[in-house]
Amino acid sequence: LAAIERDLPISLLAGALRSRLSPWLDDRPDPPLGLLAATREPPEPDAFGLAFRADLSAIARGVRELEELRRDGRTAEAVTLHASISALAARVLAGLGEDAGSPLPALPDLPEEDATSKSPRGRP
Repeated sequence: LAAIERDLPISLLAGALRSRLSPWLDDRPDPPLGLLAATREPPEPDAFGLAFRADLSAIARGVRELEELRRDGRTAEAVTLHASISALAARVLAGLGEDAGSPLPALPDLPEEDATSKSPRGRP
């Protein structure tokens, strides 16, 4: 569950960006070429995502660095970077008005048991 919650903001952001940019990308002859063509010129002042450009750039750079850390077996650094990327993705999602929360239902509060209560198997 922890891995799902850690990865969720990144996956949700990718989906949100794809759905919002899909009409624009679909008008291009080839989506990857359309993206490359779009990077040739600076964005208009009212361009979609302009407010998140630095965060999106940091996410892209972070994902590339994350791949290298994992490939080199630098697990501790990869875990820390992954958490940072997820936090950035959650911030962008919030700015887009998207929910970065867990799709899993919240667990109900369970009553406290005292030390003398028995488990279902009869053990304390």
